[in-house]
Amino acid sequence: MANDNEKKGVTRRDFMKNTAMAGAGIALAGAGILGGSKPAMAAVSGDVVDEIYRQAMDFHLHCGPDIPKRKYDDFELAKLCMETGLTGFMLKSHLTCTAERVYFLRKQFPKLETFGSMALNRTWGGVNVKAVEIMSKLQGKHLRQVYFPTQDAQNDEKTKYGDYVKVFDDGALTKQSLDVIKFCAKNNLIVSTGHLHTTEGFKVAEAARELKCDRVVCTHVTNRTTEMSVENQKKMAAMGVYLEYNYLQIHYYLKDNKSPKGQPPEKIAKWIKQVGADHIIFATDFGQPDNPTTPEGMKLLIAEMLKQGISKEELIKMTSTNPYKILRV
Repeated sequence: MANDNEKKGVTRRDFMKNTAMAGAGIALAGAGILGGSKPAMAAVSGDVVDEIYRQAMDFHLHCGPDIPKRKYDDFELAKLCMETGLTGFMLKSHLTCTAERVYFLRKQFPKLETFGSMALNRTWGGVNVKAVEIMSKLQGKHLRQVYFPTQDAQNDEKTKYGDYVKVFDDGALTKQSLDVIKFCAKNNLIVSTGHLHTTEGFKVAEAARELKCDRVVCTHVTNRTTEMSVENQKKMAAMGVYLEYNYLQIHYYLKDNKSPKGQPPEKIAKWIKQVGADHIIFATDFGQPDNPTTPEGMKLLIAEMLKQGISKEELIKMTSTNPYKILRV
């Protein structure tokens, strides 16, 4: 009898088939067999992809239950990760705190490294330090990352009608915003910039440095809404901030190079060389129903970056060493 994954079309056989096809496509494209005007890129070894993958974790992904439709729920994804060798993931939601979901994931999948987060959107009454404090005390204490507003940020395209969460007052961080950073610093929680504008992200990073919060991530550096110049990335990195890159934008570009959401892989690879892998966390941001699974996405991320000349060592650093370093207490 078919299990839930098979009913949804997400089986290990599907994963292996899709990954093999993707890997073959990358290898053929690199050899110039699939056509196109681009010159051959670096050859990609499936063994090297697998070696990197089996050390990797996905720092940013989405699952159900959610309001936007997702490809699978937490348990279905966890099964896929266990079957394919992905070491763990950070569970992201725009609406809820995922720490309680991680509590159950860890009970069911104790060998999988899973972590919870929350985004300070309208669900929590905006930037609300009391909500962070309560969620951080949930049994298991699996809250590891606190995002400033994401879909409810003033900078986000979805809030152009003006109904956004207040983070600043006359250009300065509000008392509530500073209280959140102080709490995160005291409790070893990661502060992430969410969907704030670059200038706003710098103010968060500067306040975090002053308040001795040494776990800061600049979210979605590769996203068109929150894209950051190389010069600003270098400034952030010099402040000790990790820069979060996402494969999702590369995936959009490879599907349709005219997509307004897309980013050319060559551009992202150039950024990595300019900024340095020491300062980057590379995640998928997958979970959308029309995209590949997260494990497939992570393998595609690795293979595409190898093709673009990013080394095995750099990829291990961005998909394993750096995320686990900032997550450890």
